[in-house]
Amino acid sequence: HWVKKFRNNLCSTKRLLVFNGQEMQLSMYQKMWEMLGDHNIATASLRKYKFTWDHWLLNSYNKMRVFLAMHVLSQSMIAMIKDACEAGHGDIEDHESFIQIVSAVDRLVDIMNAQRFKNGKDKQVFQIDSPFHPHVFELFDILRVFEEWKEDTGGFTKEFITSQTYEDLVWMVFGVAGVACTYLDADESLKFHQVRSGTDICEHLFAMMRNINPNATLQQARQCAS
Repeated sequence: HWVKKFRNNLCSTKRLLVFNGQEMQLSMYQKMWEMLGDHNIATASLRKYKFTWDHWLLNSYNKMRVFLAMHVLSQSMIAMIKDACEAGHGDIEDHESFIQIVSAVDRLVDIMNAQRFKNGKDKQVFQIDSPFHPHVFELFDILRVFEEWKEDTGGFTKEFITSQTYEDLVWMVFGVAGVACTYLDADESLKFHQVRSGTDICEHLFAMMRNINPNATLQQARQCAS
């Protein structure tokens, strides 16, 4: 869900994201997609990239669809940018900062999903099993990229993501690190399934409570949560 918030920053009319002097707007990459001609292909299996008009022309419904935001901030976006630059639609040097950000977000998603194999590809992600697991350090490396971006723009300006989006990322990383340091042992005897630290598990709990009793008292809700 954090990826949706970040994507919404990219398409916001109230801010112009800039990192290392390079602008980053969703409309810029929509134009690249159109110049490559992928938008003229109606059949999904024949398109080279995952994008459709729903990825770019956002409304209140599209903004809530997680997978659309995931596609925009994935390796598919990086591949499209490289192809567009090779086809003469810009210089790859002008998009290095955005590629760095997309790579960081894509890796963040992989680590938090803890899904090693997808579509036959080994993503080299595992369940965290110790306070010193490499993924813990990777998450702080990802956070460091955003901290460098914040310092580059002078703090919470219109050239950086909103403070709420940044703080959500900070607490996501520190939350995983905190669980690993508090509950896991160095002998790797316990595992932490990162995907269960997301909001879906809370939503499932609330749905179960509503199905059992839509008018539950506070005491009943506490019993259900326990």
